[in-house]
Amino acid sequence: MFVTISQYSYSLTSNQKEDPDKEKVDLIEGPSSEPDRVRSLFYVECLLDKTNNILEIEFYGIGQPVVYVLDQCNNIVCYTYADRLSNYVCINLPRGAGYYRLIIQSSEYYGEGAINL
Repeated sequence: MFVTISQYSYSLTSNQKEDPDKEKVDLIEGPSSEPDRVRSLFYVECLLDKTNNILEIEFYGIGQPVVYVLDQCNNIVCYTYADRLSNYVCINLPRGAGYYRLIIQSSEYYGEGAINL
């Protein structure tokens, strides 16, 4: 299982090094529905492509996440979800400049991040 996680993690890290227009979005992880869960069994990685206004999220072991992007008034401006077989989602962000809040939520994970376009 560790090899699989390392491979996924490597793919995002290598993409970030190849494309300087992509930057990592830091996530603050909140409580999940399984508080005793071992943290090494999952990961979530977010990359922001400011040139194309696209957010790429790769994940493993968090179930089926829903990804929300909220504006400064806490209105949902875009969202997407992953199906059971996917470990990657891509979401088109609004074209307007400003600060946005990212929420990634599933039955096994909760995380928030900030996006500045």
